[in-house]
Amino acid sequence: KPILANLQNKGYTIHYGWLYWVTNETCHGGSPASSYGMWHFPNISAQLKPSPNTGANAILFHPSDAILFTGCTAPEATYLGYENYVYAKYNPENAPNTSMSIVFGSTGGAINNYLINTTNVNGSTSAPFDAMTTIITSGDQVTYNDIYNEYNKMNLTDQVNDNWIPEKYFKFTPYNFTRSNYTVLNYPGQIDSFMPVTRIINHLDQQDWTEYVNYKQPVYWITAEKLRKPNDTQPREPYTELYVRNHTSSHDELDLEDAFDTYVNDTINYFENYYQMDFVESRTVVNYNIEPHYYGYECYDNNWNCQGDLRDEQYWGTHNGTNVVRRHPTFHPKGAYNLFNDSYFLMMGVNHVATNMTLYDNVILYYMENRYLGLYEPIFMVDNYHYNNSCNQFNITSTVSPNTLSQFYMVQISRPYNCRGKNLPSICPEENIIKESNLFAMYTRNLLNLETLTRPSQQQVIPDILLHFRINKE
Repeated sequence: KPILANLQNKGYTIHYGWLYWVTNETCHGGSPASSYGMWHFPNISAQLKPSPNTGANAILFHPSDAILFTGCTAPEATYLGYENYVYAKYNPENAPNTSMSIVFGSTGGAINNYLINTTNVNGSTSAPFDAMTTIITSGDQVTYNDIYNEYNKMNLTDQVNDNWIPEKYFKFTPYNFTRSNYTVLNYPGQIDSFMPVTRIINHLDQQDWTEYVNYKQPVYWITAEKLRKPNDTQPREPYTELYVRNHTSSHDELDLEDAFDTYVNDTINYFENYYQMDFVESRTVVNYNIEPHYYGYECYDNNWNCQGDLRDEQYWGTHNGTNVVRRHPTFHPKGAYNLFNDSYFLMMGVNHVATNMTLYDNVILYYMENRYLGLYEPIFMVDNYHYNNSCNQFNITSTVSPNTLSQFYMVQISRPYNCRGKNLPSICPEENIIKESNLFAMYTRNLLNLETLTRPSQQQVIPDILLHFRINKE
């Protein structure tokens, strides 16, 4: 309260809000392992609230405003991260034929639980979880310094984090901005909408988590509307630095590449000979850090939808997959598949946690909600906690050593009556969940290299592969 009062005395206006949480078990492009924290400000001007079809949680943001989160971090989880996003560009200059371009791209690296500044409370040693933190989000260093100095007066700077918005990748809204409706804007230049997001991946104690999300953590929108001119669009002192961390580590797993290729071929031969299955194709997943699926800055520059990229994750998918080896051309050309009653798939890969390349991995089946728009929703997930010994469920004859084999994984995807090996990680939905007419795709996520404290380099990990078989009913 003293900090907010002093900021008001300096001329800032405070709008109160809170942090609320949603899960993404049925949302487009989400991960079932994740919970997402959104900021809600009930009393801000209606001019700054986009309509649902332009991002229900996105806001238009003034050049010298700030969002202040000062409260408790979440209970222990595999991952905690705070990230800022440009959600939409309105009247983008490099896309003159459209009034709006959905970008949903990150404006910099995430402040994760390995980097965040926190302080323990009441003798606790749980930091960075269940600890106090302060995150100042602004595009104006003058505003940041005004807030930071108030924390400095109270000897609380050890918990302060600067989550800045870079000038190059955000167009601010002038203070006198108005619009006639929520989709067609009356401002002659480009403005962007903003969305800060908090992520929790794989929370570890359900009771603690339930107690945490049921309490509304306070958030404050600090506006400088009384300190700036009505038509100001630039911060007083903008941030020119980009927050990008090096993601190349000192080791890789490429020495396993030959052994992995050998084991994949041995597996194909085994299923052909032992189970008498017809091999259809193998498809190596494509990494979403190559065209056209870049991280935030490239999406901003090119008006692509990054779908809420987390810079601490690598994304891979069979959709538009590469290096396809075909025997029968009976697959969807974009790497999406039908789960027919005679279909059998094996997702195979390297357990990157076992090779110390990542903190957490998962495999997710997404079904295509709309085959024309390409909208995917997550249905099933298997993560690295289920990978152990998954390659020992079949009597596959191979020259690959047991020690090397322990670093690989496989997950089967089929109908329940076709799934083999009761101890094998499985995604085996009934037809009432995924119909034969539905398309689906397989995606994997690789979270956080513990050396670089951001995503692993796609050049240092071996991509997963999806094997497609048809069960011979004769």
